[in-house]
Amino acid sequence: MDTNGYNWGFRAAGDLDLDGPVATLPNPEPQPMATASPFMRAGDLLDVVDGKHAETKGQQWDDFSLEGRKSITIGRKAGCDLVADRAYLSAEHAKITTEKGGHFVTDCGSAAGTYVNGAKITGKVHLKERDQISMGDCNYIYSAGRLVFAKNDADTTRSVLRKMDPGRRPVVLRADIKTKQVKNNNGAGMKELIRDIHLDVKEGTLVAMLGTAGAGKSTVMNCMNGMDLLGVQGSVNYRGVDLVHNFEQMKYLIGSVPQEKIFHPAFTPEEEFTQAAMLRLPGDTSMKEIQNRVNKTLEMLSMSGVRKNRNSKLSGGEKTRVNVGIELVADRDFLCLDEPDQGLSPNYKHELFTILQHLAHDYGKTVVSIIHDVSEIDMFDQVIMLAKAGGVGRLAFSGSPADARDYFGADIRDAYALLERTPEKFIR
Repeated sequence: MDTNGYNWGFRAAGDLDLDGPVATLPNPEPQPMATASPFMRAGDLLDVVDGKHAETKGQQWDDFSLEGRKSITIGRKAGCDLVADRAYLSAEHAKITTEKGGHFVTDCGSAAGTYVNGAKITGKVHLKERDQISMGDCNYIYSAGRLVFAKNDADTTRSVLRKMDPGRRPVVLRADIKTKQVKNNNGAGMKELIRDIHLDVKEGTLVAMLGTAGAGKSTVMNCMNGMDLLGVQGSVNYRGVDLVHNFEQMKYLIGSVPQEKIFHPAFTPEEEFTQAAMLRLPGDTSMKEIQNRVNKTLEMLSMSGVRKNRNSKLSGGEKTRVNVGIELVADRDFLCLDEPDQGLSPNYKHELFTILQHLAHDYGKTVVSIIHDVSEIDMFDQVIMLAKAGGVGRLAFSGSPADARDYFGADIRDAYALLERTPEKFIR
């Protein structure tokens, strides 16, 4: 089966071999100290349990036997039985115990919570066959006294993504918003803000969101990042989890960067990121881990050379990067930026979008940015264009910059005028 450019096959015990890595269940040998991948949907894991083909990005599967074990721990700390390489996880996040009558899962007072079949657990929960245990986007399936999970760690997954053309990367967010309505402050009833917004966003891509005045750019973005889902009819699925109903489970993976500068002018970037990490990461994160996250963030944003400079003395582009770093230091995977290029000179805009492209293509971050200036539009992998028709924000286009030019029959900067004059002609 060809999915996203790779052949990945799976088999149940006794089935014929298929091309690619295989998961044979059950495995008689336990796999201690395996590393769980954060990049799998629970539905994919259920396919593996059932011996079906799963649509994946190239991960292999593993399973961990609970037989003969009184308890195991899952968490960020290296000493856990199952280690998940995710900054938002607590050092010891969850525990599974073997007791008379079966296996039970307990959350260890984690910051991000432990979920079974989409419900946040409190106390001890008895596991049943095919139960899905989730911590953010780390998923495990309980089957036949074992935990089934994706084997690859985050670094391996990002390495696979780097080899893939951005246009062929897997979909990480799918929005199917029929409508969003709010209370009408100027009269009775409800006011509709957006309608029929159907979008796919691929993992590790840089996405531009554009639109005419009042077309709902901020509204759509705040639905995509889960910040404002009140009054939404439809779904916004991030890594297979519907944010409309399960935002609490996934919020630690999503970062929102406002247009206004939120940093402390008297701080340095190093101090700013350190404080942000202390506020955003679990309370059991050590200072060494925090410093590693700060150093990594400075490197990713090309700010190592100005780490000791006061924020007030930074260039406009560097100040914007500090804003981004406040979310990035907590290892957010999905970043939403509101006009980050506002007020920047052309050279600083190019520098900023080069760094954002680097975050997407090389580090696997998915970056969605509201912009108005389209001078650097070809640096983006995807363009989302919105238009206002009948007083409601609608989707006019979603695709590559080249496809946008074909769709509108004009340069993208001229598409604004077309959408102002005849929005109905382009609404999808």
